[in-house]
Amino acid sequence: MRLVAFGCSYTQGIGLNGLDYTYSRYYDSPLESVLKVESASKDAWPHLLADKLGIECVNLGQGGNSSKFVFQMIREFDFQETDIVVIQWPQPERHVIWQDGMKVDALMQIAPGYGHAVNYYRHYYTTFDSCYNTAVYIENTHTYLKDKCKALYSVSYNDTKHMVENETLKATFPILADVGEFFVANLSKDYCNDGHPGKTYHEEFANRMAEKIKS
Repeated sequence: MRLVAFGCSYTQGIGLNGLDYTYSRYYDSPLESVLKVESASKDAWPHLLADKLGIECVNLGQGGNSSKFVFQMIREFDFQETDIVVIQWPQPERHVIWQDGMKVDALMQIAPGYGHAVNYYRHYYTTFDSCYNTAVYIENTHTYLKDKCKALYSVSYNDTKHMVENETLKATFPILADVGEFFVANLSKDYCNDGHPGKTYHEEFANRMAEKIKS
């Protein structure tokens, strides 16, 4: 039995145990990301949670990930029927544009204000549209994994509360009602030197998820 975790830097554990973005290079494709897992902190919540459950940990968190990239990683991962899967969906505003063969364009890990991406966010981006797209990925992921693993849990980055609480989106995507809370805001104000949540956040979430899974 394995705990398989997907997400961004909050799942990889950037900032913990000296882990920084030098351990989080951008891959050319989701499949390459799955096959060549970079280092992940043992203090990150996936490892803490797996220890509490007494099972193996497969941490596929990658700093800067977008929901679209996570979705494709999931489609290219080889799941086992006994896997417990926890997906931390990144901020909806992050975006990736595929080239031929699922290669990544320069818009891979971006947010408003990033260099040449300014025009994209100025002319084409809306908050609702980005949340809609993420909801599509969540719903399709739960449908896709329905018979491929033992259990599946989706959690939302704190800034995406406007997605899981949006009445229009909830009416269109009922699955959003099952998306759990991720890190608790301002928990002891424990932050790493680079601004990422410290170990207290990871421990609290691991404890909460362990109780939910065991129940």
